[in-house]
Amino acid sequence: PFESVLRGVMNDVVNQTSETILFAVRDGEKVIYSSVIESPQPVRYVAQQGINRPLFCSASGLVMLAFDTQQELDDYFRRTELKPLTPNSITDENELRGLISEIRKTGYSSTAGTAHVDAAGFGVPVFRADGHLAGALVIGAPLERAKRNKKRYVAAAKTAAEQLSRALGYRPEFEETGRH
Repeated sequence: PFESVLRGVMNDVVNQTSETILFAVRDGEKVIYSSVIESPQPVRYVAQQGINRPLFCSASGLVMLAFDTQQELDDYFRRTELKPLTPNSITDENELRGLISEIRKTGYSSTAGTAHVDAAGFGVPVFRADGHLAGALVIGAPLERAKRNKKRYVAAAKTAAEQLSRALGYRPEFEETGRH
């Protein structure tokens, strides 16, 4: 089953990075952390399974928004109050739309202090066989450590997400309809 593959891949990423790894799924206007493995380090990003976060200021939520259709994105901004969680939360719709477009191009999101002041996250999409999002895999870390290791963490997250997507039957080379 996917859950055992997910836990195995997440454990591999924890072993590679020594950071907290989580898998998030969308629930309307929020993401829910459905699976979490915490870093073994004494100073770490702490997240509990079942916790939810707004889409616009979390690494996982931004991934979800990046693969929405234009109509879904317009609807989201029309009905969502962009209330900051920290002084670093981006609450300007145009700035967020630019960020979302960039995530779509690069294949990952990067947040620094937007949901928690001293924490950073790197989120990557995990796709189902039909090309739609299954969720987002996120590496969460203390801000300074994340800045120093960004390239390595993003690479580890992308590799893990590709493994998970393949486990779900996703084959990007056969995709014709576009992701959302």
